Amino acid sequence: LDHAQCGMDAMQSVGYLIRSIKIILGTWNDGCVDGQVCAINILNIIACFSWMAQFTAALATDCTLTYNQRGMCAADVSEMVAVVTCLAAYFIVIDVDCEASTPGNDVTATKVIAVEQGKGYRRLSNGEEEEA
Repeated sequence: LDHAQCGMDAMQSVGYLIRSIKIILGTWNDGCVDGQVCAINILNIIACFSWMAQFTAALATDCTLTYNQRGMCAADVSEMVAVVTCLAAYFIVIDVDCEASTPGNDVTATKVIAVEQGKGYRRLSNGEEEEA
């Protein structure tokens, strides 16, 4: 199973690198029109790089026959940064996503809450879509 874990660490590290690049390009193309969406994207970029660092650091132990305490410490710290950063992004997105669905709340705002990359439209808080 050690070899499987080594392979998974490498695959996850590369996956988070690709995801980081995709979010960076999407944020760049969107131009950070909406401050909340921009903040969520930036926090997700930081989290992705932290996850990538966590899995890369775990390679130091998972791909060798010896335990590397420094590598595992780096993996733990990187994972903690990723989790805290993701929580911050979730607190922002929950506020945006749940605002219009609160009982008795007649919100008709057209705040941009998500940009579907490569699809050419934005999802608005009132449930409608517009061209990006």
